[in-house]
Amino acid sequence: YFRPLKKNGLRVVVRRDVPERGWHDGQVVEVAAGFARNYLIPGGIAAYATPENLEKYAKEIEVEETPEDSALKRDDYNVLMRLLRRTELLIQRRADDGVNCLNATPKSQIMQALEKQARLRMEPEDLRLPKGDDGQELLELRRVGLYTCQVNVSLAGSDPEWVDVKVRLHPRGKPFEDSKRTRKRQEAAASMSDMM
Repeated sequence: YFRPLKKNGLRVVVRRDVPERGWHDGQVVEVAAGFARNYLIPGGIAAYATPENLEKYAKEIEVEETPEDSALKRDDYNVLMRLLRRTELLIQRRADDGVNCLNATPKSQIMQALEKQARLRMEPEDLRLPKGDDGQELLELRRVGLYTCQVNVSLAGSDPEWVDVKVRLHPRGKPFEDSKRTRKRQEAAASMSDMM
């Protein structure tokens, strides 16, 4: 039985014992979303409580699922979907002219970035790249810019649900145009030119 989530709460499956918190391997616990995202999951201490991870890591006795339990699982799933929608993957590529990447970015590299930056492992068929001018799905991304890819995050046994995830290909070693640092440099340059 899971109690309702607190605001900004997230359920995770503990992957190893954490005696200072009283958590045991395979236990499902509720933590703040930021704590999970920034500490537990990157450190390998826990994994998101998705149905797949529950099967893999949870060591609880199987009990018959009630409608309330499935509603609570759906809540965890919705939290994961909201987190993915806010995620922007950053992939730096070498682009000498600032527009065209020297090496294309295939689907496998985007999947690696998703696993590294969003802690989400998936199969190639669960990732859709944007469509090209001919209406067909691109095989790889070749130009610097912001792309919207789709990720399948459906629950086991349900219809596919695709979530849009932004992927930014950025020239390696160049600052973002909309970054705070770039704006400060532009303001400083403008004020210097005003003084002259």
